[in-house]
Amino acid sequence: MTHKSVMFLTKGRRTHILLNPLPTKIASVEPLHAVFWKNTPKQISARVCRPTRESLTAPAQYSLSKLPFLQVIAFGEAGLEIYETPLSFLYDGYKNVNGNGKGKGRAALPEFIRAEEDLGGDVGHLQSGGNWDQAEELYSSGLDRAESFAPSVSSGASVHTVDSDDVLMLLKQEAGVYGWCRKGLEDYRIFWLGGTYDDSNPEDDTTS
Repeated sequence: MTHKSVMFLTKGRRTHILLNPLPTKIASVEPLHAVFWKNTPKQISARVCRPTRESLTAPAQYSLSKLPFLQVIAFGEAGLEIYETPLSFLYDGYKNVNGNGKGKGRAALPEFIRAEEDLGGDVGHLQSGGNWDQAEELYSSGLDRAESFAPSVSSGASVHTVDSDDVLMLLKQEAGVYGWCRKGLEDYRIFWLGGTYDDSNPEDDTTS
């Protein structure tokens, strides 16, 4: 599967996902996907949520039942809105607007999930990063000090592990998002949103 780069363009309560680089005449191009938000966001962030690996040094393993999906996060005065959908719209050619498909030759529409969270104040995006769902293993392995991490068979890693550079790349791909929440005039809180998903229990198919 080839890699594709996309851009998110937001106007009002609508976010369009388009291929990068953008065409000269954007208005004449139909978006790959569109999301309509309940409230007008101030900022948008997106990440690819991947299935949980067996350990930090285990390689990523995908199957038809364990595929990455797109997670789009809207930050605004009303809190967080989260929209999740399979990445299939990048490859199979259908256009989808929050589950309302248009076009030809598509047997089924992708599933999508919505969630909202009121954090008690307006929120904003800070930056991408952090693997707090794996913090315990990160600290115990020393991977929080990337330059000193060198997994080996003698340290308990199996023959199916990946080297440190690949581990760091996987952690970067699995990184979450930092944001801020204003509780009062001079009261700002920092929060983190992210994690991988475990499909061993249907009720656990959410991010941490």
